[in-house]
Amino acid sequence: MSITIKKTINITNDTKWFIAAPPKGKDKQWQDGYSAKELAKFATSNSPIFSDLITNVVKSSFKGRISTSFEGEPEAETKLPPKGSKGPRNHDLLLHNKHLVVGIEAKVNEPFGASINDEQEQAENENRTDMIERIKWLKSTILPDGEQEKEDSNHLKYQLFTATAGTLLEAYRRNLNKCIVLILSFRFEDVEPNKDNQTSFDSFVKIVCKEGNKKTFKIRDYNGTDEIKEVECVFLKQDIVISKPYIEND
Repeated sequence: MSITIKKTINITNDTKWFIAAPPKGKDKQWQDGYSAKELAKFATSNSPIFSDLITNVVKSSFKGRISTSFEGEPEAETKLPPKGSKGPRNHDLLLHNKHLVVGIEAKVNEPFGASINDEQEQAENENRTDMIERIKWLKSTILPDGEQEKEDSNHLKYQLFTATAGTLLEAYRRNLNKCIVLILSFRFEDVEPNKDNQTSFDSFVKIVCKEGNKKTFKIRDYNGTDEIKEVECVFLKQDIVISKPYIEND
């Protein structure tokens, strides 16, 4: 089992991670207790634990002989439809090998943000046609038939739609038929888990998968072809306890 993380350089610690793949907010988001840095520390400083976690995730998700060695790219971008629209899916970390893709979203005691309905209403108010088309594609691709316009579905979190779509498209474009959407939920050792975080994830999986945490999606890319590929996707969430960042007294 091995995980090689690289962007422009091989990444072996959180300092190199920040140099090669800083978060959008740069220094403002690169702080102890923030998801980008906590993921970087966990994946590098605790690499054996991280490798074991990924191995267990893969083995619990798919049967058969599947490689658990990966190449990883932090802040990997996946272009989403419609073609030419702005704003790719930014994976906190994207893992891939010859068998499957793992799209990782990291959180630290925080919710998933706005619902897909809120995003749609804002796009309509601002007349952002590309965003309206994107949401239409997300719903039709990810939600089961008959669920697109239901009230419960409208309250699902937009970020979980894009995390799923980005991971599915990465598998599609690599000619792979398996993927995992993995939420790594970090929390401080004396803090209760974020209830909204868990509830939002559970609601999304229940509506999308109907039963269990696995679904086979029929994916059509937006690149002008009509080719449809089936991709089997597993949804998992792992809670990870971390120490509170040390703050010096004045």
